[in-house]
Amino acid sequence: MRFGVILPIQLKDTSLADTFDGFGGGASRERKLAIMRDSSIGTFGTCALIASFALKWSALASIADAIQAALALIAAHVEPEVIEVFGDEAKAWAGAHGRRLSSRLEMAGETAFCYATDPRPLLAALAHASGLRYLHRPANLEDVFLKLTGRELRD
Repeated sequence: MRFGVILPIQLKDTSLADTFDGFGGGASRERKLAIMRDSSIGTFGTCALIASFALKWSALASIADAIQAALALIAAHVEPEVIEVFGDEAKAWAGAHGRRLSSRLEMAGETAFCYATDPRPLLAALAHASGLRYLHRPANLEDVFLKLTGRELRD
């Protein structure tokens, strides 16, 4: 697996280095092609690889920053755990148990969205409920959006 992922990257980087060495070091077309065919790496190729790795590192760092920003938004606006309850009896269950056991409860059609810091009481109550299905998941950016804008679309 690792070989299959690393090999294409390595070949691409080798080609990048050869190209920069050839264009940076050769005056004639023949000399450029000869430098590109040479298996050793030169100054221009080294600089190109360093710049390429720096750009890749920067891109990865910016992705990490975006993930941290998303996690901060989630933590600031919604509870960390969500339990979506489905089924014919979801509304009745939500009225009897969901509102009492969750930090916040929202209904959307026949689905109850129970937001909680500690989901264990909700999960215990659902274990004894018949005719209900549920999905336990971490909160995400969609939950933040829905809390800030509302579940219903208005004109």
